[in-house]
Amino acid sequence: AELRARLDGKWRNTLAKSERGDLEISRGGVKPAQYRWLLEAEARQRARRRYRGLPPDFVEAWQRAKGKGSLAVWRADLRGVREPAAGVLVLIHGARATYHIGWTGEAGRTAGAHNGLLWRAMSELKVEGVRAFDLGGVNTQSGAGVARFKLGVGGEVRLRPGAY
Repeated sequence: AELRARLDGKWRNTLAKSERGDLEISRGGVKPAQYRWLLEAEARQRARRRYRGLPPDFVEAWQRAKGKGSLAVWRADLRGVREPAAGVLVLIHGARATYHIGWTGEAGRTAGAHNGLLWRAMSELKVEGVRAFDLGGVNTQSGAGVARFKLGVGGEVRLRPGAY
């Protein structure tokens, strides 16, 4: 309840829309073949929107290095539709987790899928012992829309030296 109360009103309204709509959110498998669809969808999105990120192979390398329980995937589907509407992949490291990639298709955006996915991820990870969830950088210049989305979660913005 405390986490939900900290959400920005618009963010919370979109979350409520996703909860009462036709979305089915589920925890996905963590074998590479089970989440490859998300890596491929995000790579296409990255090329279309012209932004950079870590190469898709990073996820499997992370998983090999860190072992079981080092990542989690959530998928949103519209009822009756066989293709995913959205997905989120999170890296887990001890009692911390880092949002790594996310993708939302047009139908998913209309349904507020990313809000639902992120809320489900935060809620489940909290129960599993994760105490800090890093959404990544907040770029208000060239990524204003993503920055608004991240700030809407109600977390704390911290300035840190570069770590890449």
